[in-house]
Amino acid sequence: MRWGMIRSGVWHPNAMKTARWIVKSETRARLDFERAYCVECAKEAQTMADGTIWTFREQLNYALGKEQLDGLELG
Repeated sequence: MRWGMIRSGVWHPNAMKTARWIVKSETRARLDFERAYCVECAKEAQTMADGTIWTFREQLNYALGKEQLDGLELG
């Protein structure tokens, strides 16, 4: 998704990697938005700037809890 096309009809080689993770947003702001990650991109998306790991599951739980704390109904 982030690499895209170099020019019309020609994809960047990194855009052709097989997706190992499909992440579907569950928050109100991005409901049903999907992102596909290869292994390397998934590791990058789960590693914070200080080197700590924040897994996709932990990110989801935080986002859902934040919506509840903000007084928004889920679903």
